Amino acid sequence: MENDAHLSLLVRRGIRRGLLNIRREGGWLTTASALLGIVALAQIFLIVAFGVQGIQHLLRSQMDLRLEIKDTATDQQIQEFFSAVRQLPSVEDALYLTKEQAYERERTRDPELVKFLEDFKLQNPFPDTFAVTLKSLDDYEAFASFAKEPQWQGVVDPAFLSKATDQEAQVHELIQVARSGRSIALFFLVLIGVLLLTVLMELVRRRALARAEEIIVERLVGANELAVLIPFATEAAALLLISFVVAVGIVVAMVLFLPSFVPALSEQGVFSGLRLEVINLLRAYGLPLLLAELLTIPALAFAGAWLGMRPQMRTSKLALATY
Repeated sequence: MENDAHLSLLVRRGIRRGLLNIRREGGWLTTASALLGIVALAQIFLIVAFGVQGIQHLLRSQMDLRLEIKDTATDQQIQEFFSAVRQLPSVEDALYLTKEQAYERERTRDPELVKFLEDFKLQNPFPDTFAVTLKSLDDYEAFASFAKEPQWQGVVDPAFLSKATDQEAQVHELIQVARSGRSIALFFLVLIGVLLLTVLMELVRRRALARAEEIIVERLVGANELAVLIPFATEAAALLLISFVVAVGIVVAMVLFLPSFVPALSEQGVFSGLRLEVINLLRAYGLPLLLAELLTIPALAFAGAWLGMRPQMRTSKLALATY
């Protein structure tokens, strides 16, 4: 109990000293500007990551896997297959489309084709189909294996999924694009994290060198390493928090006002659907992500302070031994 009270007092004093040092000492504006640039870049890459995910959602929602139903299939077989498809964990949505519904859908997708059919008074060429939307593009192979099972051969033609159709090629291409986008975004976020830690280390190192004598005196009078470290970690955390708040404000303003400068992202623009998907993702995951970043700031500041002060702490130990 006494140790907990002592630790709590030590932390409070260290935080107070760190905040007073920021007010008392100058020279932190340049470092804060560098931190702001790095943190803003990290937020931009997070938006890019949301954009990649939004593209995947958008493509997935707009691309249905179409399974043609055999003319010989009975109503019971159709209902059994439809029920089984809807229960698959990899399926987000499944629709049973009659010939008439498929015709009306095609009127929206390809009005020129429908106009051609109507002008020449041709019969409805579209068969009854199942329109299946997968939760993930990676689930295509699993769904194809399910549709090829012998019990469904009387309902859908397995050869439809076995052929190297344009639809299958498109699915695999989208899978590769989505994976590449996620990998690139993750790589740059990790790189930015390392760069941010390096800047924090340099900030603490320079401040520790400027107060080298003060640190040695503190160690001589019996202060432990944590008492010396906490003020520097507080300075780094305070500067990082300020940079984070300003960077988030800049990125939010960019997201709100970017459609004014890029018409393609406006409500009537070509990429309006993508913008809507990104906004929906930000609404769903933005707040938890911001909270997670806020919780990361103290840990990152402490790690940067500890790594930056290691040489100085060794010097202090050597000075103590010599003394």
